[in-house]
Amino acid sequence: MAGLHKRKFQLVSAAIAAVAILAIIVVSRHMKDARCRGSDECKKIGQCTSSQGACVARSDDDCRASDFCKTMGWCHEKDGRCRATVRSDCSSIGYCKALGFCSPLEGECSAVTDDDCRQADGCAYSGECSARAGVCVAMKESDCENSKKCKALGFCLLKDNACGPKEELQP
Repeated sequence: MAGLHKRKFQLVSAAIAAVAILAIIVVSRHMKDARCRGSDECKKIGQCTSSQGACVARSDDDCRASDFCKTMGWCHEKDGRCRATVRSDCSSIGYCKALGFCSPLEGECSAVTDDDCRQADGCAYSGECSARAGVCVAMKESDCENSKKCKALGFCLLKDNACGPKEELQP
């Protein structure tokens, strides 16, 4: 009978030790999560959860609460980082109206379609109404001619994906 009590004591001791170790791990993780939640990384880029010693994004909620959701459109978690994944992420940021960065492309807000560029200030002002490689550029002479830059400064000729002066200045 003494052997049975000894074995029971050993099992109970092992179970208590396992629970204690598990509690230490849980407390340690919560402490690391608290460190991440209080960090600049959390506020700026939504990396609010500890994982393998680093702060990472774990949820769309973390991303939506970050500064970069509001300024860069990085509002959805993907692979531990906040990224732009849907058009609505990009359409509400200032870069959409100013530069045509209204659609997600590889996790960033970019100018993907000519419509992205046509609704941007750069189209009306500089004739940059066509999307190429994620940015808005001038591709048509008519876009240059209709731009405010043409009317105000004489930048009406299409050259190298930009609107340039009607005549080159002579020295």
